[in-house]
Amino acid sequence: MNTPHFSEMEIQQYAVDPAISLTTMRSHLDSCAQCQARVREYQQLFVSLRELPKSVFAADFSTRVMQELPQVSSKSPAGRVYVYGISFVSVTAFLVCLYQFRKYLIRFFSGILPITMYLILIMALLILIFQGLEMFRRYQKQMQLLN
Repeated sequence: MNTPHFSEMEIQQYAVDPAISLTTMRSHLDSCAQCQARVREYQQLFVSLRELPKSVFAADFSTRVMQELPQVSSKSPAGRVYVYGISFVSVTAFLVCLYQFRKYLIRFFSGILPITMYLILIMALLILIFQGLEMFRRYQKQMQLLN
């Protein structure tokens, strides 16, 4: 018979389920010892794959990963003094500027209509709220990725 040999995919499909094969494939397999040998090899392979035990991970990888992460010590007094010092200097500088420029600021804000000032405050609050929500969503997404 001059029927060409079947591809690896066709041989694998026949090895898995011979019932779905074509009659031309069956007739070729009846006469071709090479294709019969390949079908038997795939059938043996599939049987041995089914007999392999399912892999079970007894270890808890999340605790292992958490143990491997470097421990950050947030209790260093030098770091806290540095942060509190910078914060104190920043707030003091801001209050000094407000005190020094109080006359100009009073004149500036007295010239603005109250409705305009309320609109500016509302817009600033909305922007802060939306930025805070976005930051919180990003934080939750990162925490979910870690878990």
